[in-house]
Amino acid sequence: MKLTLNESQYLEALDIAKKRQAGALKKQRPSAHGYNENDPLKVHIQGTVAELGISLITGQQWHAYLEVLTGGTGKPPDVGEKLQVRSTEYSTGHLIAHPSDSDEDIFVLVIVRGRDLIVKGWLPGHEAKQQKYWGDKFKNGRPAYFVPQTDLRPCKALVEQFPGAPFVAILSS
Repeated sequence: MKLTLNESQYLEALDIAKKRQAGALKKQRPSAHGYNENDPLKVHIQGTVAELGISLITGQQWHAYLEVLTGGTGKPPDVGEKLQVRSTEYSTGHLIAHPSDSDEDIFVLVIVRGRDLIVKGWLPGHEAKQQKYWGDKFKNGRPAYFVPQTDLRPCKALVEQFPGAPFVAILSS
């Protein structure tokens, strides 16, 4: 499934990304899971664009300001009650899950290029966290579950879980 954010949506995502990066710098918060960020703002932009896109597709609320929701503790879903959005710029990228991720949440892989998104698929956390996916794919001391796109469930099955979602009618036709 493809989606292109309009200009105002993209600017909203950029604004949130900048605020997230500023908050991380202010609190001297390290990257999650040992991620070595060469361009942390780019990573935040990619994430916010993907999260906003999934919010638009599913019709679920985007939790743009995580710390407001949790008082600075915990990690609520990115979108709705159980959607965790994972993004990459690589067309062959994998859905990445970590041992600390919720088994009950749904993890969605989104390829992001500027304002353009391609939703590649999704899996429930417990399915993404199978031993066969475990490894240190990039040999950087950051092991995780790396699920190939071929093992993801199709987008249509995701949006059908949200009656009234804007894209259900498009996918059904």
